[in-house]
Amino acid sequence: MSPNDILIFFSKIVSAVMIIPIIAALVKWQYLEKKLKIFFVFCVVTLAIALLEQLFFWSVKKHYNEFWRTILDYWGIKNTFFLQILPHTRDFFLLGWFFSAVLPSGKARYLVQYFSLLLGVSCIINYIFIEGYKIAGVFNPTTDALFSFLVPLLSLWYLFQRDTRIEMYKNPVFWISLGLLLPNLMGLFLFYTSDYLQENVFTLYVNLMLVKNFFEIIGIILLTIGFSHAYYMRFFYPTATK
Repeated sequence: MSPNDILIFFSKIVSAVMIIPIIAALVKWQYLEKKLKIFFVFCVVTLAIALLEQLFFWSVKKHYNEFWRTILDYWGIKNTFFLQILPHTRDFFLLGWFFSAVLPSGKARYLVQYFSLLLGVSCIINYIFIEGYKIAGVFNPTTDALFSFLVPLLSLWYLFQRDTRIEMYKNPVFWISLGLLLPNLMGLFLFYTSDYLQENVFTLYVNLMLVKNFFEIIGIILLTIGFSHAYYMRFFYPTATK
């Protein structure tokens, strides 16, 4: 099995594991407040994007000459970079919506709301008119990586600064923020180093990508723990009463 085949295999495993927090959310559905339902939509969209990419791979491989060849040649598509707009806009709009809902009212909430909408719209404009869809680009992946790392980090900082009247280990937002932070930290590192590693130390690049997949699986498990504590979301706010 080639290194690329190994990476594809483990990416499929990550996609399959993503169904676990969705199942956990459905099991705890009666306890899911609106804010957790927003994040549930994020998880469903994440799984749908992964399945769409796998379906595209399968369809191109099976029906390239009789169907896809003309379409892909016409649009100049030689890879799956054109699909990256989906996870980028997912992060800006859905993560921005979720964290602006759970952050306390004030500057932090409005900053997340403002920047998530601004970056989401800028991402779409950049995809259509500036860097385009044929390359990975710089603006979209950079802003997405930073946004998806810094906003959960901001959420964790606020959790440690305020009394939510529940223990931290029972707090769904704590587990969700941590579950997003770990894989995005690794993704942020690889974003800035992957080009060099691919060209100069490919074996190390493959190993780091496998580590990233491991962190993504750990992150998905943490999201699942978050949904399993959905009942305690009612005690999240200082005004809540037990």
